[in-house]
Amino acid sequence: MTSAVTIWQKFAASKLCWKDKQIEFQFNSGYVITGCNPHGKLTCHKRNRLYHHMLHGYLRSRFPDAIITEVVGCSINEDWKEVSWAINGPTMNDIILVAQLFRQLAFFKINDCCLEVIDARNT
Repeated sequence: MTSAVTIWQKFAASKLCWKDKQIEFQFNSGYVITGCNPHGKLTCHKRNRLYHHMLHGYLRSRFPDAIITEVVGCSINEDWKEVSWAINGPTMNDIILVAQLFRQLAFFKINDCCLEVIDARNT
């Protein structure tokens, strides 16, 4: 069994692979959240795609003026990848509620191109 510390270290060592490079350079602050693998439990690809699209629809309807773009969270050696959404506009409290609604353990806060892991469970 992987310890909680190891999981958080893996989150902290993640990098983002942006599909739209123009938005990457404009995206100085915001959040990155996934709908995949609720509760940190591996889920099949088909369900993860469904959760990913459901999260996108929710973000679009809840934050219609936000910039939302697809990104892929990757481990440093890229042996693990997970599709996610980068969004700017909502507050951290808004994103905490979204993370809890979609049963996510954590999300990333982007600030001046730095990533910070935010625990969504105890916030």
